[in-house]
Amino acid sequence: ITGGRDNIIRLYDTENANARSVGEYKSHTSSITSLSFDNPADENVFVSTSKDKTFRVWDIRKAKTAAHIERT
Repeated sequence: ITGGRDNIIRLYDTENANARSVGEYKSHTSSITSLSFDNPADENVFVSTSKDKTFRVWDIRKAKTAAHIERT
């Protein structure tokens, strides 16, 4: 999983030698500052923070919109 100045979070499949993008998450309005999976054993939920002063909880099993948004 990656995120940066373009405000887009990208999820990659790294199971084989050729990592490929499997999803893009576009909801932040400023640079992504951190990303973390909820539980390393279950990589379905992750959290992102941004310079837009929000954190968002994402569930990759659902549509590519944040499951929860909170202003910080």
